[in-house]
Amino acid sequence: MKIILFVILLLTGSLSLYAEQTIKYGISSMLSASNTFIYYEEFNAYIAEKMGVKSEIIHKESYSDMNQLLENEQVDFASICTGAMLYLDQEAYSIVAVPEIDGKSTYNSLIISNKNQKMKNTSDLAGKTFAMTDRLSNTGYLFPTYYFTKNFTKPENFFSKVFFTSSHDKSIYLVNKGVVDGAAVDNLVYLNIKNNNEKDVENINIIHISDEFGIPPIVASKKMTKTDIAKLRKILLEMHEDKLGKKILSRFMIDKFIVPDLKNYENVIKMKGYVETN
Repeated sequence: MKIILFVILLLTGSLSLYAEQTIKYGISSMLSASNTFIYYEEFNAYIAEKMGVKSEIIHKESYSDMNQLLENEQVDFASICTGAMLYLDQEAYSIVAVPEIDGKSTYNSLIISNKNQKMKNTSDLAGKTFAMTDRLSNTGYLFPTYYFTKNFTKPENFFSKVFFTSSHDKSIYLVNKGVVDGAAVDNLVYLNIKNNNEKDVENINIIHISDEFGIPPIVASKKMTKTDIAKLRKILLEMHEDKLGKKILSRFMIDKFIVPDLKNYENVIKMKGYVETN
């Protein structure tokens, strides 16, 4: 009887241990969660199935909150902003892969204005209202702060008021509706919105396009072992070769995942240094 009970305890213990194998995927989305959550669920479910574990999504609107989860090892891997990555403890993460979109693994910041304001240059934004996304965003904060500080003056002195929207699609919406005069947004988000419905950008002018920056990566926290990171990387790099994987990628307008060229992030690092010392 004791032997039977011991075997039962071993079995139930093994089952409960297996049930706890859950991979946690963090997203600090550049788009409002309500617009994209179903796509992230599909993406996460695909990864989890390939890795043979259960899945859970943890969403944070604040980039700094997601950074904290990574550093505290409360998520296994995450999609984060390029700018947010610069504020992570370098020992707390490793880059797994980056998306390639239209043959490129880089993206831009767009400075946009409402057409009714008839602005042709960034200088025309002086004294106007302006939308940024998050203080750790590259395209939605770091670049415009760098650009306006270097060419004119600090944003808080250049604009009459600066709003933080937490997502690029909200910034685009506010400019399109004329609620704010201008904004700095991710070009990939802008193109995604335009492709879905041109009316959502019909009142927008693009008045400046930044240089190319390294695209937002997928990173792993130290919670993941080297073996699991290698497995995750392999799944991502081969995703476009799988019928379902390719379908999921297409929802994000992603061609495939690749190993990043770290040189693409050098100009972002330089901008961060400039902003912090000026």
